[in-house]
Amino acid sequence: EKSTFDIEAFVPDFPDTKYYLSKIARRNIFKPYVPPRVASNVVATEETEELEITKKMEKLKLVGISWMDRVETASVMIEDIEKKLTYFLQKGEKLNDIIVKTIYADCAVLGYKDEEIIIRYEKSQ
Repeated sequence: EKSTFDIEAFVPDFPDTKYYLSKIARRNIFKPYVPPRVASNVVATEETEELEITKKMEKLKLVGISWMDRVETASVMIEDIEKKLTYFLQKGEKLNDIIVKTIYADCAVLGYKDEEIIIRYEKSQ
């Protein structure tokens, strides 16, 4: 007597493509993650929605990154556009209240209070 083998029982049931596309569309993985804000008694306006670090970074731009033979020697060069001054900072150093958290080959992660921002070269460079 031959037994019948049900191949359909072993084939997984995958969700529709729309399911995966909705997951991808929720967040752009190429932009820094900003956690949702906790509701407070402050009425949300465009001004309060903007992160404080973004306001502090308006007059600053990344102009260079350098390092010697070790990662510990990495420096980030940030220009204050208004003052026309360039600051050379290493990991852990501060420019006003903004701290350099991490330095990569093409960008740097800066922090202010509990916020973080990635600063990159301007597109014209």
